[in-house]
Amino acid sequence: IIEKITAQIPDNLYRKGQKADVIITHDKNSDKQKTLVNSKGKMDYSFRITDKMTGKYEITINYLGKAIKKFSYDIR
Repeated sequence: IIEKITAQIPDNLYRKGQKADVIITHDKNSDKQKTLVNSKGKMDYSFRITDKMTGKYEITINYLGKAIKKFSYDIR
């Protein structure tokens, strides 16, 4: 399964060249990746989930130290 995350950075926060942090927490383990934000403030990030990666996922998108988007979901 490939999951795609998108977020829109508010105009008042957008800074050219700054990357967004995508933090994925699963089973108390966190993985943080930096991803590009385009000139219109949009970011896209894709990641793969295998059949063995069941459970609850918490995802946070941070930009310039502020949480822009937070959500969670379960894979069963």
